[in-house]
Amino acid sequence: MNKTAIVLIVIVLSVVAFIMYAKNQKSMSPSLYPNSATANKSVLTLQILQPTDKVTVKESSLLVKGTTLPKASVFVNDNDVQADSEGNFSTTVILEEGENPVVVTAVDDDGNSVEKELAVTLDTGIL
Repeated sequence: MNKTAIVLIVIVLSVVAFIMYAKNQKSMSPSLYPNSATANKSVLTLQILQPTDKVTVKESSLLVKGTTLPKASVFVNDNDVQADSEGNFSTTVILEEGENPVVVTAVDDDGNSVEKELAVTLDTGIL
C-alpha cells in the first residue's frame, strides 16, 4: 500500500469518527440544538389559583380554578376537566361539612403528571 492510500484511509476514518461523535453529542445534549424535537416541549406545571390551602368556607359549592399546559387533562377529585387553549381550567366541587381534600392532577400528552392536594374545610355554622 502506498502513502497516498494510507493518507486517504486515515482521512476517511477521521471524517467517519467525527460524524459519529457529533451525532452522539446531539443525542446526549438536545437542549444545545434548537431544531431538535425537545426544543418546543413545555414543562408540565400546575398552579392552583383558587381556593387556597387550609381555607375555611361557608358554602358547600367550591370553585376550583388554576393553570397548567394548554389542552392538558386535569382531574379535580377524579372529575375530568380539560384545560383551555391558554392552560386555564375551572370546575365546581361539592364539599361535605368538615375538612375535605381537594386533589388536582394535570396530565400532559406524554403521560407525565403533576399533583397538588389542598385541604378545604366547610363550616356552615349548622350544628
